[in-house]
Amino acid sequence: MSHEIRTPMNAIIGFSDIMLDEAKNINDAKHLKSINNSAKSLLHLLNDILDSAKMDKGKFDLEYRDFSLVEEIDTVVSTLWLEVRKKGLDLSVDISPDLAPIYYGASDRIRQVITNLIGNSVKFTAEGKVSLFVTPLSNSHIQFSIEDTGIGMTQEQVDKIFEAFVQADTSMSRVYGGTGLGTTISKQLVELMGGTISASSIKGKGSTFIFEIPLEVSKSKVLIKKSNKVELPSLNVLVVDDIPQNVELLTRLLERDGHIVCSALDGKKALHLMETETFDGVLMDIQMPIMDGLTTAKIRREFESANNLKAIPIIALTASVLEEDRKAAKNAGMDGFASKPVDIDEVYIELAKVLGVTVSITETAEVSSQSPSKLVDCDKGTKLWGSKERLFEELDLFMSTYANVTKELKELFSNKEWKSISQVSHTLKGLTGNLALTTLHRTFSAIEQASNRKDELLCNAHIEKSGTILLNLEALILERKKTETEGKTQDNKALLTTEEWLTLLEALDHMIEYQGFDEKLIAKFNQSTPQVVSELSQKLIHAVNDFEYDNAKVIVTQLITLAKQNGYGNES
Repeated sequence: MSHEIRTPMNAIIGFSDIMLDEAKNINDAKHLKSINNSAKSLLHLLNDILDSAKMDKGKFDLEYRDFSLVEEIDTVVSTLWLEVRKKGLDLSVDISPDLAPIYYGASDRIRQVITNLIGNSVKFTAEGKVSLFVTPLSNSHIQFSIEDTGIGMTQEQVDKIFEAFVQADTSMSRVYGGTGLGTTISKQLVELMGGTISASSIKGKGSTFIFEIPLEVSKSKVLIKKSNKVELPSLNVLVVDDIPQNVELLTRLLERDGHIVCSALDGKKALHLMETETFDGVLMDIQMPIMDGLTTAKIRREFESANNLKAIPIIALTASVLEEDRKAAKNAGMDGFASKPVDIDEVYIELAKVLGVTVSITETAEVSSQSPSKLVDCDKGTKLWGSKERLFEELDLFMSTYANVTKELKELFSNKEWKSISQVSHTLKGLTGNLALTTLHRTFSAIEQASNRKDELLCNAHIEKSGTILLNLEALILERKKTETEGKTQDNKALLTTEEWLTLLEALDHMIEYQGFDEKLIAKFNQSTPQVVSELSQKLIHAVNDFEYDNAKVIVTQLITLAKQNGYGNES
């Protein structure tokens, strides 16, 4: 039955897509759109019915793998963000820092449940907010709580909410659409994963859905990802971006793979270079001073048309994820669209598309460390910049350039200069992503979103948060320099008893367990290290400075074992 229904449904969807593209009459296009949307709704309903039927019959298999829960949640939020924005709602996500970096479980189905429940909350909330809270529990379960300020339900309606094809009342399907299968499938999936789900609500106030599932912390220390590697011939590429560090990063990545790179910091300079030199492709930022990317692309296309020139492929680069920005880039004459932070493989795929180049695509294993609470993702940063030393040079440059950016944002906020706040935070969102400053990247993204909505409370809160994070980053950079200098000498060591030495090591072990950074504790450790373990202790200091907490954990465990076996070392 599944095949018999899908075959005509796919034909209806496919041919109506083609006819929509060719439709010239407005009424025809409107009717075709209705047919197309109805067919897609029927196909979605079919998939839901089949999933539900399989689970009822016990023939539904879960696919388990290692995954990052933070990444899965980010995917859901990114998918639903545009709908949330259209309705003028706030979508907040509160992820506990105590989550493990990697779990082993049915990630696709967890994502499906979160999507169903948040999607429901967005659908039935006309104003206010939708919130997601994710917290690890003491019994190796993870709790997900989705709260909204929507229409709410009576207790009688709550009691029926997980029944198939049942909505809170019969008029809802006419007003809001849907079949009532989303919550049913969510319940079936949660129970299939060994968890529980419940709902509570107050009519006119809002609803809360809570589900808990057992999740095993993965034994893997890294997350293996498969990615497509595109191999392009050597190209002559123009990079246009007003942020020098973004230009330098793209230049390094492109030149590393054998491409020739020329750069410009604004649209006017880019136009001049395109007139005087020959390029295979252009990578251009959309938001720039003097002349932005959209204007530059339009002027170039007009110049090419007037002079009967072949169009240079132009790829838009932006930190935005909004569909309207993609459309604006296309309308300006741009041929492709790649997002920031820079994913060079994504850039290559876009270049390959617009150049019509036959490419060789190979499967590669990508190893990445996952941690939702990292101030700096050192693994990602090292991969981008080539070495930890170079990464920290760029971080030092970033701090010296943007040390006062929070003050600047506060002044703009006090004058309610929303457009300027959005532009500044947009620029810094892309830059911090390229510098692997995970927390700052998310914070500037939140500032941009809040400023676009003119949400004073949220915007101010995130601006304050950015100041705290920048202070912590500055302290980390200074302490790294200081610790490296102090680590070069073993003189003037403070003498401790074995008991005091063990207490100090255990405090370090606790700090490393929670990925913290205690400047005084590290300084005391450095000054108290006995000569007999000085080399091992310096390795520990470097591991902490480089945020390599897994390695640091191994070293501090070794030091504790040695101390218990041999004593402090300075004792006579």
